Amino acid sequence: MEVHDKLQQICTHISSAEEFHRRWAISGILLEFHSAVGTTWANACRSYCGGQIDYSPSPSDKCRELLAVLARDLYPGFLLPERDDGFGMTVDPIISSATHNHPARLDFCREILKDSSLKLLFPDQDPRHIDDETRLYEMTSFLQFSNGSGRSFQLAGLAEHILRSAYSRLLFDSTEAKPFSSHVDDVLQDVRTMAKGEPAAIPAIVRLSEIELPEGEEIRFEDAVLSPLSDAHRRLPSNQPSASAILTTTAQTRLLEIRKWETFERNLHDDHKKYERQYEEWFRDFRDSVDLIRFAIICASTSDSYLAPKQVSATFLDPFSPMPSSSESAMQFSMRRETVQSHQVEEIENWYKRLKAEPHTLKIAMRRILAATSERIDPVDGFIDAVMAWENMFSGTPETSLRVCGAISKLLEPSDIDRRRTLFAELKRLYRLRSNLVHGADTEPSMREMLVHRDRAIEIALNSMREIYNHQGFPGEKSATRSDSILLWTIEELERRP
Repeated sequence: MEVHDKLQQICTHISSAEEFHRRWAISGILLEFHSAVGTTWANACRSYCGGQIDYSPSPSDKCRELLAVLARDLYPGFLLPERDDGFGMTVDPIISSATHNHPARLDFCREILKDSSLKLLFPDQDPRHIDDETRLYEMTSFLQFSNGSGRSFQLAGLAEHILRSAYSRLLFDSTEAKPFSSHVDDVLQDVRTMAKGEPAAIPAIVRLSEIELPEGEEIRFEDAVLSPLSDAHRRLPSNQPSASAILTTTAQTRLLEIRKWETFERNLHDDHKKYERQYEEWFRDFRDSVDLIRFAIICASTSDSYLAPKQVSATFLDPFSPMPSSSESAMQFSMRRETVQSHQVEEIENWYKRLKAEPHTLKIAMRRILAATSERIDPVDGFIDAVMAWENMFSGTPETSLRVCGAISKLLEPSDIDRRRTLFAELKRLYRLRSNLVHGADTEPSMREMLVHRDRAIEIALNSMREIYNHQGFPGEKSATRSDSILLWTIEELERRP
């Protein structure tokens, strides 16, 4: 009878109120705590009707136990249809209100200040009189992250932030089907890890353009998955209509500093100078991890249809934020879109393993090739980038032109001297053109000619990179050492190098 009365109450609100007020009224009814059965009305109704509730108690871990109760009781609120306001994912106040009013929240806040790890998030805070609700909001810290972001953080909001982050991970999980409670556990563990100053693998969702995957096809890497763009991914905050594929990966992130928040915060510019090196390390590590996957994809393509993915945005499912945070590329144009064929999937995975397995000094060359194939609109820029990749692979002093062109021609034509001589002459012409363009030539070739030159320079750069990985030890050598080996030794001697 109670279920019938609640459903009738919901129907009354549906028929009589405006949309926004309907959502508030319905959520207020469903997420109201039902003290007689120890859960919310939504769960009580489900139980009365024979449904099962996802709940994994953990008496040995009081924080996890209370968070599991909150997750169990508030999960139905995440399932209510969101308002379509045109701005992507937003912080729905319904969850905030329900979390605030739940009786387990205050107990969770008390336990945070007793937990050996979580209490580190609120240094120099007096845990007395925590029963006073206003104290929960006064207990505020400032958190500085290795990704360059920083924000104030209230004790009162930690439970809600963990639940929201867990739901985001559930929504965009492409690796395995896990219940909401498991994602809550994962987020809590990440918060504890970061509170101790240790790095945590924060989920990141990278939008790529220029490539498409067949429906239902995925490409799996060591710690990332490439998948087609789905409806769930379209809910992410972004303004990048060119995106066509999603790379789900992680970003190693840690807290650099936790301090008690003061009304008059110190100059944030001082923080930037203090932690500039850590910010740069975080950015480069994440960029390089994504670039390695992008480069593995292009290595598996052919010169007539390069699979050249371009990163257009990255979204991070931060456990300390009520909603995902995004960074976007300013380049929103689309050059061309190629589809990954089924037979290329295994080759992409194999190339990634090869690139990942051997230390290398080729980051610049990889980025120049990626830029030339996926980012440069002007073929002159793409051509210059491709020839710069040659230099990163083989340059040295003296005689840079001879060294670069000679090493490439011998590497790509090791057996046929006539073909090697022809290639060497072509490389010198292209290298000379690049020098003229860079150093202020009076005229430049037509657009049509530059398209041909660019495509040829990219083909040579990519073939050279593939050949480097066919010789053990080559990727890790400096460019001058690599070119010396190619120019001074025969191919047979190269294979016998110590």
